[in-house]
Amino acid sequence: MSAATLLCEIIAQGAKASAGTFRSRAGYHALILQGLVQESGVVQSIQCDDCDDPHDAEVVFESGQYGYFCPENGFVAIERSDLTGVKSDLQTLTSFISAALGCNRRKGTPVSGSTWRVGALDTIAGDLTIYFHPRLQSCEDLHELEAALQREVVSPFRLILTAAGSLNVPGAKSARLDEVLELDPVSGDLVEYSDLRVIVKVPLENSGGRPNVYGKKLDTIIRTRIGNGQALLGRNEEGKAILDVFRKQFQNEKPPSLPTIMRYLTKARGGS
Repeated sequence: MSAATLLCEIIAQGAKASAGTFRSRAGYHALILQGLVQESGVVQSIQCDDCDDPHDAEVVFESGQYGYFCPENGFVAIERSDLTGVKSDLQTLTSFISAALGCNRRKGTPVSGSTWRVGALDTIAGDLTIYFHPRLQSCEDLHELEAALQREVVSPFRLILTAAGSLNVPGAKSARLDEVLELDPVSGDLVEYSDLRVIVKVPLENSGGRPNVYGKKLDTIIRTRIGNGQALLGRNEEGKAILDVFRKQFQNEKPPSLPTIMRYLTKARGGS
């Protein structure tokens, strides 16, 4: 799992996320270090898995201890550190996204509700305006987003980035955040690895050569594996592992050939 995918998971849970659930996951500490997520407060409920019928239980403070009541096991004590909440910082996130994409006309506060304008990109067919909305899973999510977009100047192309869900947005395209961006394990910055113009179907200029459809994606996968200590020593073995990751992350795309992967891997390893 990538750091961007973990970030999406935390955002999708809103204020219900427990830090203890994520602390051991790859990429979590990088998200904390960059300020993309913050630990604070105590969660109001927790999942009880100690009985035959798992259930949500309200967190209480009883006789000097935090815990919850289970119909089968009675009061179950929990360490305070295991109840610390974690939440995303959407202002920091949208700033990171804007910087990664090189946007202009960014808005530093929400347009309305939970909808943020990340900024705009110039294209040969007009502006591509990018927004972020935490979830596109329910009618309520969609109505909140549509109400926010009504406050905005209509641009030829609109893209809504989200952490969860894929509901159709009238007059716009949508994509999950981790489908277009990843956290660079070296710099800690978000980096783009999917061309947003392709997602929203902006006409592309014909430069006379074959478009590079794999470069950003392969470079991000390679750097992430190196940064996380997952890279294998043997080039052939690592090339096959990268191919497997690509197939899992981009299931609807034709994967690159192994020789193509090896070229990018050799470049990343300094020509070795």
